[in-house]
Amino acid sequence: MYAEDHKILRQSLVGMLNENEKFQVVGDAANGLEMIKLLRKQTPDIIITDIEMPEMNGFEMFKTIRREYSDIKFIFLSMHYSQLLALDMANIGVNAFLPKECGIDILEKTIIEVHENGYHFNTKVNNLIVSDYMNKMGYSNLINQLSLSARETEILKLICDGKTNKVVAEKLKITPATIDFHRQNIYKKTCSSNLAQLMKYAIKNGFVRLS
Repeated sequence: MYAEDHKILRQSLVGMLNENEKFQVVGDAANGLEMIKLLRKQTPDIIITDIEMPEMNGFEMFKTIRREYSDIKFIFLSMHYSQLLALDMANIGVNAFLPKECGIDILEKTIIEVHENGYHFNTKVNNLIVSDYMNKMGYSNLINQLSLSARETEILKLICDGKTNKVVAEKLKITPATIDFHRQNIYKKTCSSNLAQLMKYAIKNGFVRLS
């Protein structure tokens, strides 16, 4: 589903995404209130949304929907993109954040990564997540040996390095489905619900260090 108050932009993006056989846009809305009404009829895997919309903006919609539909993933698009804003997005649990001027190829790649891996943030934003946590909490080199297996630890490090399921699978010579199984276990064991929380766990317990 896609929420955007500018009708011509909304119709154009919906049309382009529907041309890709991998996607099906099951609804679109002009604001957050309309999107919430649509969810009574159809529950999507991913919602793509603008930030600034009348009646209910993207942030308000995100918080409202997440309380009831915790499994829906969110990709935010905005003309006001910045890496610091992307950091804020990651910290509240948004799955991806892109500038509106990105190409349709970048958006399609992001949709696939969010669906398969749960998130998409570029390396600079990932580094900001790390730096933000370091500044607030300091660094601990005590590794938590009781939670993750050796394989899960290996996968955790690759996730925090921004690697996709496909890349991790190729590197470790196992199937993407196995990677996804390990990824879900890692999130559960670390009590993480998004990438920012997972990276903070990795830093606190010494799995990831600043270069």
